[in-house]
Amino acid sequence: MLSAVYKFIRDTRTGELTKMTSSLFRIFLQAQFSVVIMAFLSAPWLVLKEISRRARWGIWLVLSFIAATLLISLSRSFWVGIIAAGVIFIGLVLKLLKPKSKDFLKAGGISVGAGIFGAIILVLIILFPLPYRTGSAGELSNLFSERAGDTSDVAVSSRWNLLPEMWKEIAAAPLLGSGFGEEVTFKTDDPRAREIYPDGTWTTYSFEWGWLDLWLKMGVLGPLAFLWLFVTLIRLLWIDKNRPAWLTTGLVASIVMLYVTHVFSPYLNHPLGLGLLLFVLPFIEARSTKIPIHLPSSFTNPVQKQITPTIPAPITKQNV
Repeated sequence: MLSAVYKFIRDTRTGELTKMTSSLFRIFLQAQFSVVIMAFLSAPWLVLKEISRRARWGIWLVLSFIAATLLISLSRSFWVGIIAAGVIFIGLVLKLLKPKSKDFLKAGGISVGAGIFGAIILVLIILFPLPYRTGSAGELSNLFSERAGDTSDVAVSSRWNLLPEMWKEIAAAPLLGSGFGEEVTFKTDDPRAREIYPDGTWTTYSFEWGWLDLWLKMGVLGPLAFLWLFVTLIRLLWIDKNRPAWLTTGLVASIVMLYVTHVFSPYLNHPLGLGLLLFVLPFIEARSTKIPIHLPSSFTNPVQKQITPTIPAPITKQNV
């Protein structure tokens, strides 16, 4: 079954399955970005007094599965974005929701517990079914520690090899850009690429450095336009006080996470990132300008015309 799943994900380009150890695989799907957004929209409910105990347990379970998904993705770009957005998230919770210290600590404990249970879920998956398990909890722990601390793997080295070549291409047309589909050639350490080209020379139009990707293809106005959009969305979300505070908190943290993650993994030029920006728009109150409309007098003071119905004459012998 594993080979069929791998072939499906590879051929549809929906994600990556990478064998990290003799028995453990990294499961990364681009759509896991949406799981992060779900976390930021769900977590603020933990400090609301209106929800029941049963609802809190439901949110805790949802956050546990979210944590398991993000852990097994082994995406350092996600982790960096979550840390940056998490700081903003905590500040917004304290500023907008104004929870009591007891409620805030309780919500924090529930969130930490959800993360721990998410890790336990992964361990149980590895250990099940007994006695035919092929991995161990220690192997999983070492995998996470190596992924967090190792900066010399092929993904990181390939990014650094790409960086100077992208700067050269940007310098060729810094103002107007080189257009969509512009390719860059660099040396990659990706074993899949080296199977095709043993010397590692790789030419592509898809780049990991998201902000430089915008600059290269759209010119300097590209990233400036997206930064202007960021400031505008955050400002509009902040000034509108009619929206529930938990929703404002989740949306702002999600946008911050998107823009920070885009530094290392391109999402602002991806349907998932653009989809998030479109998702935010309906929650922004439209403030239209009142424009006076001058109508003709016949519309402003309509004249009611008396209409006399015409009744046909009765049919008689003489009429016939």
